[in-house]
Amino acid sequence: MRYKYIAIDRDDDLEKAIYKWNEKEEIAVDFECDYNLHGYGEHLCLIQIYDGDSFYIIDPRSPNVSRNMLIQFFISPVRKVWFECKSDNILIFKKYKVTVNNIFDLRVGCKILGLYRNLQIVEEELLGISSTTNKKKNQQANWLTRPINERQIEYALEDVENLLKCKEEILKRITALSKLEELNRNMINAVKVKEDKKPGWTKIGDWRRYSQEERMRVKNIFIARDKIAKRFNVPPTNVLSKQAMITLALHPPKTKEECEKYLKDENPRFRKLLITPIWDAVRS
Repeated sequence: MRYKYIAIDRDDDLEKAIYKWNEKEEIAVDFECDYNLHGYGEHLCLIQIYDGDSFYIIDPRSPNVSRNMLIQFFISPVRKVWFECKSDNILIFKKYKVTVNNIFDLRVGCKILGLYRNLQIVEEELLGISSTTNKKKNQQANWLTRPINERQIEYALEDVENLLKCKEEILKRITALSKLEELNRNMINAVKVKEDKKPGWTKIGDWRRYSQEERMRVKNIFIARDKIAKRFNVPPTNVLSKQAMITLALHPPKTKEECEKYLKDENPRFRKLLITPIWDAVRS
């Protein structure tokens, strides 16, 4: 492990850290989340921070870290330098009913400068820094499990190590282009969070082109799949693929036996559990 870091898994330690960070102008922040990848639902799994002096790892899943103390961090006044905050901030809004306060999203500045690639490439272009970490492998890692291994911790901390330096370089370049006003204007829009009131089944396939009957079948199949996924705490796509949902909705089986044939290529763990609810879903 090439990083020395402070692990925070208790409210009192997090409270002290928040007090310390609020004395600073800014800190670098990133989250590791799970979006129906290794379990059911969306979860905040890890918070990594670099304050210019020290690295921190906050475990939001620790039983000794309360919801209220996490909210105190989210709404704290210190500027939080991030790279692409949108999905993380939406998750916080869904789970905690607040948005992260005072974000400086580097992605906004990168777009103005014509830098559209990932953080690893942005760091190379801005700072001449190359990473040897396998980013893709760790992006697929299971952040829900505990304890988190050192390889994952190193990956998480590397993502915040150079954010403050990147911000300085971005501001320098944008100032030279006289585009600070554009940056500030775009930043306001980038950190806004709109509540998504559309239910999940409206995002399956080409929803707008479906007939009323097809939409009803998609909805019923989606709900049936979701119940099983929640019961077993697995990603919904592990229970029934999106393509199978669309096929069943658009070309509904005429018998329960035919329904079973439709499901023959799906996960054998859930196949038998699906037959009756799917059959009921396509008939209603």
